[in-house]
Amino acid sequence: MKTVITSTFLFILYTDIAHAYIGIAALLPIFGQAVIFLIVFLLALAGLLFYPVKSLITKISKKKEKDIDKRNP
Repeated sequence: MKTVITSTFLFILYTDIAHAYIGIAALLPIFGQAVIFLIVFLLALAGLLFYPVKSLITKISKKKEKDIDKRNP
């Protein structure tokens, strides 16, 4: 049994010269996905950084509007 497993393992690992060329055509979708991933990541990061600033600006502007309304009866 051990020899059968060993011979099967060696047969699977046996390589012959393939004479094949895999060009850049296989890499183009990978580059495209990497660019899309980078764009989505940057948009998510910008959203995470922009939302708290936007809400803070909104709170400050509402507070200023309330202060102005209180002074002008």
